[in-house]
Amino acid sequence: MTYSYERTGLLIGADRHTSSGVGGDTYAYAPGGHCMTSRMNAAGRSYTYAYQPRLHGGKESMACTSSELSGGYYRTDFEYGANANWSASTEWLLWPAVAAGLTA
Repeated sequence: MTYSYERTGLLIGADRHTSSGVGGDTYAYAPGGHCMTSRMNAAGRSYTYAYQPRLHGGKESMACTSSELSGGYYRTDFEYGANANWSASTEWLLWPAVAAGLTA
């Protein structure tokens, strides 16, 4: 494995070296923050992540609210309790809008 980082220390690439060649993932982040917004793998599949600001222990932070594979597959929605004492996730094999023929 070979890893690439930007000057602030964020991971922007990871290459796997195998006998059949080199393939890797690239990563993108929200402006000004450390929240990963997308990951593209060597096969061209894109994973996206959405965030929402929230208070945790009296400090503002960002919480991931959803993630999904390009095309609306394997979407996961995350929900958090108001005082951070619980969380829940809902996993969709195919996001309902995609299953209904609408754009994701």
